[in-house]
Amino acid sequence: MSYRIKHKSEKGKKVATSLGSPNVGREWSGAYALYGEGRIAEALQVANPFIVSQTADACLLNLAAICHQRLGDPERAISCWRQALQGRPDFADAHYNLGNLFNELRRFQEAEGSYRQALRCKPDYAEAYNNLGVVLNELKRFPEAQAAYRKALRLKPDYPEAYNNLGVVLNTMRAFVEAEAAFRQAIDLRPNYIDPLKNLGILLGGLKRYEEAVAMDRQVLQLKPDHVQVMNNMGVILTIMHRYDEAEAAFRQALRLDPGFAEVYNNLGNLLSPLNRPEETEVAYRHALRLKPDYAQACNNLGNFLGNMKRFAEAEILYRAALAMAPGYEEAQFNLGLLLLSLGRFAEGWPLHEVRQALAPKERTVHAMVAPCLRWKGEDIRGKSLVILPEQGFGDQIQFCRYVNELKGMGARQITLICEPALVTLFQSVRGVDCVAEKQEAMTSEPDFWTRYLSLPHHLGTTLHSIPNDLPYLYPSSDRKKHWEQYLPREIFFVGLVWKGDGSHKNDAKRSLPSLQTYAPLWSVPGVVFISLQKGRAEVEATQPPSGQPIVPMGQSIRDFADTAAIISHLDLVISIDSAVAHLAGALGKPCWVLLPAWNTDWRWLHDRCDSPWYPGVMRLFRQTKPDDWSGVMELLVDELGIMKSGNTDTNCN
Repeated sequence: MSYRIKHKSEKGKKVATSLGSPNVGREWSGAYALYGEGRIAEALQVANPFIVSQTADACLLNLAAICHQRLGDPERAISCWRQALQGRPDFADAHYNLGNLFNELRRFQEAEGSYRQALRCKPDYAEAYNNLGVVLNELKRFPEAQAAYRKALRLKPDYPEAYNNLGVVLNTMRAFVEAEAAFRQAIDLRPNYIDPLKNLGILLGGLKRYEEAVAMDRQVLQLKPDHVQVMNNMGVILTIMHRYDEAEAAFRQALRLDPGFAEVYNNLGNLLSPLNRPEETEVAYRHALRLKPDYAQACNNLGNFLGNMKRFAEAEILYRAALAMAPGYEEAQFNLGLLLLSLGRFAEGWPLHEVRQALAPKERTVHAMVAPCLRWKGEDIRGKSLVILPEQGFGDQIQFCRYVNELKGMGARQITLICEPALVTLFQSVRGVDCVAEKQEAMTSEPDFWTRYLSLPHHLGTTLHSIPNDLPYLYPSSDRKKHWEQYLPREIFFVGLVWKGDGSHKNDAKRSLPSLQTYAPLWSVPGVVFISLQKGRAEVEATQPPSGQPIVPMGQSIRDFADTAAIISHLDLVISIDSAVAHLAGALGKPCWVLLPAWNTDWRWLHDRCDSPWYPGVMRLFRQTKPDDWSGVMELLVDELGIMKSGNTDTNCN
């Protein structure tokens, strides 16, 4: 922040006369000249003799205060400004400068008071409105900050700093279109202005406009090649874009320029971790923590990495350390919950898992009819109505709709399931459900309680040994089953395949197979007809198979999960990656073999087990032994499928 100095030679002459010293004006001018040359200590030395008097001139006290501030003595600076304002309460620049110092000292409430005093003295003081906005932003009074910036811009329309600051607060308020416009206006006014270029890059990255974000970052780096913060920002975006070599180069360059930048080491660890470079990953995270021992985010990320390396005890310690550093750190709480759930420590894990909803903004939305109702947390539900709201993916809703029957057994009067449209018909088969709808708006009356699917095991006290796992708990409709029977005669051994999941899933690159061709070793098992249950982006691989790929594509004919359920009912086996179809097969009580990655396996599959307590007797788990290498899994599948085809239908693993 810049400080305002006023020097009027006429004023100096008046003070000189009143003090009876004809030389004061000349000496005083010398103090201003020295300050202008950057000789701050000498300027203060010249000014000091003239500021000891109670009648010292306010302008000279203002200069002395600025000198004290520049020399690192804020308390003397404050004293000088207060002395100036005692003699001249309407000195707007002194109020403004005092506000700037309080802002630098993070004494924001005092800064606000000083800026407001400056504006009372000078209502058209655009810079004071701008800096008031900065303080209000720090105080998280965002609408007031926005109003202050807009006032500054009405007074001074060509004010790039105010446009930049307005963009920052609008971005915080999630008014992204207006924020982008503000940043671009600042850049139009001053094309080489680094702050809005940098901030626009951050905004665009948050909007997933990654190419544009990188372009902004590169523009900043052309202007300032040693801007390590922007280099770090660009590395993060390039990592998201899977442009790993460029991202690593950006991080390494940032560290060459600033070896003490802990955040870059943390982000470098985030880059290296999924690239199967474990030694370098751990070194990067630990280096970040050496540089910044209270770095909760690096502690959490190292915990994630060690959890993936199956060093569970160390991971737990790190998550708890992150929470000790930052008690409100929701991501660390969530990750600790996932770890405990994956270890079968459900009683400890479920309560922590509730924080997931704070991390998923889209899933916070509750319809006006439901919002006034109580959120169910395990209260007596006899004679009450309950609506269960959707969250996460299809598989989560399929897995946890099992609890409806238990709730009905507890005396619930009416249970309504809200689910994705593709699940509505299927979920009408859930035992105990009274109503299934795809939207909350479809409800005709206000329920007594509401909850979400994944909160049910917590509030019902589910442990590893009390999972409600009677199978099946979902059923194909008779008409759909009859329709698909004509395409799937009983005398043929059918195996359904799924190889890709939702590409937006954060671990999809690890859990999905590279392509349908990864299953090619299975084609060697005689007497098997493979059915593609794949929907979405990879469906074309089955509709346009290469020569010698014996698979029947059915994805294009599948309208919803009721169709998928009906098809599965006619199959002998489903082989799938970790997907909704795997959960559906298990819920139908059909044999299902699930392929799991070595890296970041979902919590519900636990660890080092080849069965699932959620789907006992029908599900087998085939785990990678090496990250990103499915060859060993495929070899095992060929052997096991041959055994099953030969007549051994025992799906229990050894």
